[in-house]
Amino acid sequence: MMLRKLLSILLLCPVLQARVVHVPSTEAPTIQTGINRAILNDTVLVADGVYTGTGNYNIDLKRRSVLMSEHGPEYTIIDCQGSSSDRRRAFLFWRGEDSSTVVEGFTIRGGYAPADFEDQYHDLYSAGGAISFLNNSSPVIRNCTFTLNHADRCGGAVLCAGSSPSFVDCLFEANDADWEGGAVCACEGSNPEFSGTSFLLNTAFEGGGVFTSGTGAIFTDCIMSQNMCNGGGGVGSDRDFERLSCRLCRF
Repeated sequence: MMLRKLLSILLLCPVLQARVVHVPSTEAPTIQTGINRAILNDTVLVADGVYTGTGNYNIDLKRRSVLMSEHGPEYTIIDCQGSSSDRRRAFLFWRGEDSSTVVEGFTIRGGYAPADFEDQYHDLYSAGGAISFLNNSSPVIRNCTFTLNHADRCGGAVLCAGSSPSFVDCLFEANDADWEGGAVCACEGSNPEFSGTSFLLNTAFEGGGVFTSGTGAIFTDCIMSQNMCNGGGGVGSDRDFERLSCRLCRF
C-alpha cells in the first residue's frame, strides 16, 4: 500500500527539466537578469551583439550551470568599458563554482581593475581586469577571447586567487598589467589549467603572458608568442618553475 502511494505521488510530481533562458528578451534584457531568472542546470543563451552597461559587467553567475553565446566570440562581445576611475570586470567568481559552471563563446574587452591607492600592494581589486576567481572558484571558460583588458596590479585579463579554473580553446591578446601577468596572474593556492589556448601580444613588467606566485599552472597544446616584459616573456614566476607543466606548447 505504501509503495502504491509513493508511486502515485511521483507520477503526479512534475519533472524539472533544464530550460533555455534567452538574452536579450522581455524577461531578461541583460546577461545578469538572464542569470537571475535561471535555475540550476538551465542554460542562459546570449544572442549576437555588443553588451554594455549595467547588467552586462561585474556579472555574478550565482553557481548557475551554463552561460553561452549563440554563435561564438566573433559575434558576442561583453564590452566592460572600464577606466581608471571605474572598476569594471566581465565576471567575478567567488561562490566556489566548480567545473559544472561553464562560460562559453564570448569576447571580453575593456575590463579595468584600477589600483586602490589606500592599499595598492595587497588589494585584489587591483588585479584581474576581465575576470577574478576567488574562494576556490574553478569553473570552465571555453572558446572565449580576452582583449584590451587592464589591471593596475597584476592579471591584465584574469586573476586566480586560491582558485583553479580551466581555460579551453581561448585567446588572450593585447591585455596588459602594470606589474605581473599581462594576461593571467595566479596566486597562492591556485592551479589553473589551459588547453588549446593562445597568449599573444600581452604586456607586463614580469610575465608578459602568465605570472605565477607560489603556485602552479598546467599548459597543454598552448601558444605563447610576442608577449612582452622585463623577464619571462611567455611565463614568469617569482619562485620555482618546477610547478609549471607545459605539454605540446609552442613558445
